[in-house]
This record gives sequence, structure tokens and C-alpha cells, in this order.
Amino acid sequence: MRTTLAAALVCLTAALGHAGDREDALAVVDQAIKAQGGEDALNKARTAVRAGEGFMVQGGKDVKFTDEMAWNLPNRWRDAVEIEKTLHFTMAVNGDKGWQAIGGTVSDLGPERLKELREEIYILGLETLTPLKKDGIDLAPLPEIKVNGQSAVGVKAASKGHVDAKLYFDSHSHLLVKIERASDEAGVSLDKEYLFGGHKEFDGAILPTRVVETLDGKKASELTSATYKFLSKPDESAFAKP
Repeated sequence: MRTTLAAALVCLTAALGHAGDREDALAVVDQAIKAQGGEDALNKARTAVRAGEGFMVQGGKDVKFTDEMAWNLPNRWRDAVEIEKTLHFTMAVNGDKGWQAIGGTVSDLGPERLKELREEIYILGLETLTPLKKDGIDLAPLPEIKVNGQSAVGVKAASKGHVDAKLYFDSHSHLLVKIERASDEAGVSLDKEYLFGGHKEFDGAILPTRVVETLDGKKASELTSATYKFLSKPDESAFAKP
């Protein structure tokens, strides 16, 4: 009997500890949601179009791009990209299917590439912050770190079927400044980071206008400016295969 009671107490202590961790992490998330405009504004950002420009690193050189990215979270996304004003390509995910168009040729995305993009869409959804409060995502606090020389507090988000993500928020402004996760890129597992800055207000939501993405510590791309437009309903044609 004493052994059974001891085991029960261990389980109860672990459960209470887990609940306490989630409450601590939720407090961080709630501060961030408030700082970035509140739940209503951030929920509007889940159906949006973002126009941006920047550069991607190819062969050690910076290559300029502009793009128009549209999404209807959690499972529809499209990015139309122009590189150096000469090369155009579009990729899209529409539920469990995906397609790409390059130089007028349209083809279906393979299962591995589709899986990679669905993870990107999942991370994009976490950037709107409100999904972090939903059932199905386990939260835990993370130790404080420095992001661009500034103190940042973090939470770890774990969800079945997705990679774990670590989100960090500036300790003073409470804005999202960094996400870390594991990423499969062309079948190779890498550590991926997103650094966010230049936050501005768009229709009530405070969103980043600069994003740097790194793979295993090396810069892969930098979005240098962005604007956002929220849609009351998605443009169905944006995600449909041509």
C-alpha cells in the first residue's frame, strides 16, 4: 500500500509541476498577445496578404527578391516570388495538396516538399500567437537568453505531428523576436532560426517587417521590408492549382 501511495504522489507532483509550467508559459504568451495588438487583431492576421522584398543567399551571394505571400491559416498558403526581376515562381499549399509554377510549367509538389512547407505554415501560424493558447499545444517556459544583445524570455511549444518550436519574446516590449526549430531542407535536417524585427502596426496587429532566416547558423534569407493586408474572407483562387 505504501508503495502504491508513493507512486501516486510522484505522479501527482509531476502533473502539478507540468500544470505550473504551462501557466508560467501562458503568462508569457498573454503578455505577448497584448503587446502585439490583442487576440482579435492577431486572429485577423490569420487570413492575410503580405507584400515583401529582401534577399536570399545563393552561392555566397545576395540575390534580391520581391514576393507576395497569401495565407488562410492553418492549412492554405501561397508565395509568388520574383528574383532579380527576371525569374518568377509560385508555390502553394491547399490543404493536403500542393503545387508549384515555374516559367509557365505547373506541377504537383512531392510528399517531402509538401511536408516541409506544411511545417513552415505551422510556424507561420504560431507567429500569430493565439494558437499557442489552444488545446493540443503543450507549453513550457524556457530559460532567458539574449537576442540581438537584449534579454528575451521563451516558451517551448510542442504539438503532435509537428516539430517542437522555441519562441522568444523581448523582456521589455514582449514582442516576438525569435523562433527556433529543427527543419528538413531537401531531406537534410538542420537547425532553423527566424529573427523578427521592425514591428509595425497593421489594422491593430503589431507584426514584424523584417525577418532573417538562418540554417545551422548561416543566413539563408532576409526580408528587409513588408506590409500586410488582412482579408475578411480568403481569395479561394489564390490557392487553386492553375
